[in-house]
Amino acid sequence: QFLYFIETLELEPHYISTNTINMLARTQKTLMAATHRLHGISPFGMFLKQEAKKFPFSDFSGKTHAARLGKRAKAMAAAYKALPRAQLQKLKAAAAKAKTPPRRKALKNMTRAERRERRANLPPRKPTKYNLFIKKNFSKVKDLPQLKRLKKLAEMWKAAQKK
Repeated sequence: QFLYFIETLELEPHYISTNTINMLARTQKTLMAATHRLHGISPFGMFLKQEAKKFPFSDFSGKTHAARLGKRAKAMAAAYKALPRAQLQKLKAAAAKAKTPPRRKALKNMTRAERRERRANLPPRKPTKYNLFIKKNFSKVKDLPQLKRLKKLAEMWKAAQKK
């Protein structure tokens, strides 16, 4: 689906920038999430979730990310088509049991003011361990430049996690 979308842009693969690929990937994720809400996950979607790590981008050659992405997608599609019937049945069963995100029809029919009011009335989110860690340690790095500050906080978080 994603590659078909890229092909419909009628651009040569080497003209597509990394930013465009990232934007298209985010668009694809949004569309897939909407599809999952409406129809649930497909057996092919379940296969992609389970097998994606067996097809790393580094295994595919190509001048651009888009070219490697295309080769990877073709290889994954070929692997899916080559599955035995029994394994396909297992994937269908797993896809049928998979949880899908809840539909949000009520939000769609609300006005902007109603959504804002609903958001204001939601209970506050409980801070995560990471949020609490950042709050506690931010004073230690606040004099660093922003990018170095975030990098240092990430290093401190990783070190804290190892302990």
